[in-house]
Amino acid sequence: MDPIIIIDTDQIQKDLGDISFLDCSRKQDHTFEHCNETERDIWLYNRPHNYVDYATDENGLWAVYVRSGMQHITVSKIEPDMYVVRTWDIYELNATAVADTFIMCGVLYGLKSAVDRDTVINFAYDLYRQVE
Repeated sequence: MDPIIIIDTDQIQKDLGDISFLDCSRKQDHTFEHCNETERDIWLYNRPHNYVDYATDENGLWAVYVRSGMQHITVSKIEPDMYVVRTWDIYELNATAVADTFIMCGVLYGLKSAVDRDTVINFAYDLYRQVE
């Protein structure tokens, strides 16, 4: 499929293929079964239906997520063409131990609270040096 050029916003969209799917079966009345109701992986930051968090810094786009069957956070560096440059498994950080994360200068920071106005950074991991 050729890219679609959106002239008024200067954006180019292209077919990314099957990058996600809905794992719920459809009932005969066209409603969905409850997804992952009894057996599911942990949610990122212990928030319902939160599978991935995106962050950007001067190095580019990052994806923060939990791999299926794992408890720790995984970070992937993604290029504009959707190529995954590198992936880090952060075994030191349980995916439910922080309320949110952000990345600045290649350092992953974990926040204690995502709702309090005054919160603290309770985790930091340098992705390039691979040190906490």
